[in-house]
Formats: sequence, C-alpha cells, structure tokens
Amino acid sequence: MSIISKRKLLFARTLAFSSFATNITLQGVLLWTDSPHSYVAYAPHPYLFILFLIGQSTFQALWLTRLFAEDEDQQQPSTKVLSEDEKNDKSLDQKTDPLPAPPAKACTTEIDAAQWAYVPAFIMGNISLTAWCYWWMKEQYNWCQISMFFNTFIQIYAICAQSSPSNQSNQSNSQMTELLAKTSNGLAILYNWKTWGVIDVSHITPTFSDRLQAGVFFLLLTVASGPEPTLGLCLVYDLVAMILGHHEIEEWYATFMYMAAGITLVIIVDQWQNRRNIQVGSATAKRQSKQDFEDRAESNTSASESDH
Repeated sequence: MSIISKRKLLFARTLAFSSFATNITLQGVLLWTDSPHSYVAYAPHPYLFILFLIGQSTFQALWLTRLFAEDEDQQQPSTKVLSEDEKNDKSLDQKTDPLPAPPAKACTTEIDAAQWAYVPAFIMGNISLTAWCYWWMKEQYNWCQISMFFNTFIQIYAICAQSSPSNQSNQSNSQMTELLAKTSNGLAILYNWKTWGVIDVSHITPTFSDRLQAGVFFLLLTVASGPEPTLGLCLVYDLVAMILGHHEIEEWYATFMYMAAGITLVIIVDQWQNRRNIQVGSATAKRQSKQDFEDRAESNTSASESDH
C-alpha cells in the first residue's frame, strides 16, 4: 500500500475522471458523426471495433470506482464518554480531553501501490485517445498516429511497471490494474492499425520485410507481457477484427491471418509450459516436504535410541 496525502489523491482523482469523461464524450461524438472514407487499405470490422471500445471503457469506469472508493481502514476521530463520577470530579478537567485532536493519519490515506502507479498512465492514455479523436475529425492522420504511438509506449511501460514486486500489495487491485493496462494497450494497437489503413493510400504491395516486422512486433508484445495471456488475447482480437474488416490489399489480409494463427499458437504453448512448470514445482515441493518429514522422523528415532 502507498500512503498518499488526501489533497494529492483528490487532484489525481479529478484529473483521472476529467480525462476519462472527455475521452468518452469525444468518442461518442466521433462514432455519431464519422463517415466512411473513400479509400482505406484495410480497416477493422466496425462492430468489433466498437465492441472493444465499449468493453474497455466499461473496464476503465470500474477501475475508476475503485480509485474513488473510500478507505475503510481510515481512522476516525472518537469522543471519550465520561462517567458521572468523572464528570463531578473537577480535578479531571485538565487531565481528560473529551475531544482529542484527530490523528495525523486523517490527512493521509492508503491506496493500492499498483493502482496509484498506474494513475499517470491512465490519464495520459485518455488524453492520447482524446487527441486521436480530435485529429481524426480534422483529418490530420499523421497526428493521430503520433498520439497512438505515444499511448502504446505509455501502456507498454505501465505493463512493465506492474511486474515490480512493490506493486503487488493488494492482489485484487493489482490484477485489475494489470488487466486494464493490457487491454488499453490492445485497444491502442487497434487504433494504430485503423489509422495506418487510412494513411496507406499508395496501393503498394507490402514487402516481406514489412510483413515480417509487423509479425515480430506482435510476437514480442505477446511474449514480453508475461505468462498472463490478456495482452496476447487482445492482439488476437485485434487481428480477427482486421481479418473480418475491410481490406484492399490481399497481402495484408493474409498477413493478419498468419499473425493471428501464430500468436494463438504462442499463447497455447506458453500456457501449457506455465502449467507444466507449476505441476513440476508442486511435485518437487511435495517430495522435498516428504523428505524433510522422513529426515526429522529418523532424527527423532536416533535421539530416542541414544537416550535408552
């Protein structure tokens, strides 16, 4: 847990809620007013795109409710109740303070370390999405791309920060924050592909190097995110959305299919390997425990025989 001043926490809550509300408002306006482009090289399926956006926004709202939750362990000032004898004893007037001063802890509060560490990334991520909406409506797609590159970098950094031992104090909140960072990264990647499809108007067939770089990037993200498969599943969802969406360049369509199949295989192998490691570790621990028990029993038997 992190001990934070209430003023600092209030400031963080205000920024987090404001950035989230602004992002949701602009997203709604964009979905209502956006018109299809005359040409896109590829684009995610519109319904799958909206479904991911709604689901991730709902997850953000749930995370915000935990950020705004009151600390149940916060100490409250108490009033001492005096008996009738104590009330009549004037000598106690200067010794007893019926209304003690609030403890110093009243000016601070405790918050989950992982959640507090993610607040800046949460705010910057929503600001990046807001900027993307603004530049998209202005048809400034290069600025859209810059906004999403920045958001992707922020979320990758946040995922790495969640693996720090100091951010694992509250398991429930830490897991929720990690899931939020990974789903935010997955959504940022989908926004990147949506923007690339509008920028890529050259009708040029992608080279093998271009396709390989995209596949390696997705593969590295999947592996680097750790044994928890949420980010990998989000990337598979992104690729399925791209496969089912509009496409003008067949090579990219095939690339999306190969990438989706490859990442799915990596996730399956990774989960199988992790489960196997857990089983091996559990069996090793049981054997070690049994060996320790037998050693103690043998030691006790030897001690008893020596006493006789």
